[in-house]
Amino acid sequence: MPTYRRLEYLKCCLSALDQQTLPPYEVIVVFRRNDHGTAEWLQQWVSQPSNYAKRLVQVSSDGVVHAMQAGTESARGAIVAFTDDDAAPLPDWLERMVTYYSDTSIGGVGGRDLIAGNTDPPVSSKRVGRLSWFGRVSGNHHRGQGSPVYTHVLKGVNMSFRKELIRLPTFLRGDGAQVHFEVYVCLRIVRHGYRLVYDPDLRVEHYLGPRHDKDQRNKFVAEAVLDAAYNQNASLFATLSFSRSVVRAVYSILVGYRAAPGFVRWLIGVARRETTVVKALWPALRGNMMAVAKWMKRELTC
Repeated sequence: MPTYRRLEYLKCCLSALDQQTLPPYEVIVVFRRNDHGTAEWLQQWVSQPSNYAKRLVQVSSDGVVHAMQAGTESARGAIVAFTDDDAAPLPDWLERMVTYYSDTSIGGVGGRDLIAGNTDPPVSSKRVGRLSWFGRVSGNHHRGQGSPVYTHVLKGVNMSFRKELIRLPTFLRGDGAQVHFEVYVCLRIVRHGYRLVYDPDLRVEHYLGPRHDKDQRNKFVAEAVLDAAYNQNASLFATLSFSRSVVRAVYSILVGYRAAPGFVRWLIGVARRETTVVKALWPALRGNMMAVAKWMKRELTC
């Protein structure tokens, strides 16, 4: 798991991994070179005996994608499971997860993150992580309930893949969370003929720790809106067919959605006096158009 300056959350996460009913083969923590407090504590942690291998990977570059790539490359197991340092997997997390991989058609498995303090009503698991015909990706990973289903996109805090299928998107913008990286990782695997499972009973507690980059939770930052819009469209253009990419480009610019509005959603925001939506129009359009330009130059590949 990648971590950066969230030591108390990390301690909780590692404690939860100690309590798994199926012990992990290894736990890999990726930390940044300039995060001295975390590095010092991890040296103590790695020296303590456990029933699984403990490994540390140090990186000097910013961004979660670089950290995940470094961790994946160092992994020795056939299945790589990801979670965040501000999450605590429930005790049956790994045991429930690995049962799906007896089916060789399954490329990835993920589940629900129980967000602390969240009051959103539950939705059917069939509405989680789905890609519509016009290219909109539904979230709802924290709300899914019901039976396990095949889906299109899993959430980074609670997902796993066969190691040989993992490819991280190096073309994303941002120096921290780099939101929407999952879109590329998951859709690429689906495009190669594998299935992804979303199991709402495969759960982690998610405490939403602070972010130490421009992409702040519940705060408008124009550059973060631009980055997120670019990242999602670029990931979709890299993995969808030409015709579906065209439809997605038109949809994102003309319609859009709350976090990255196009002109239609902007007009709705004006009518509803949604200040954040109104302010997000220009950076979202810029991010979307930057992704379109990259796609047209054939600089986005699967």
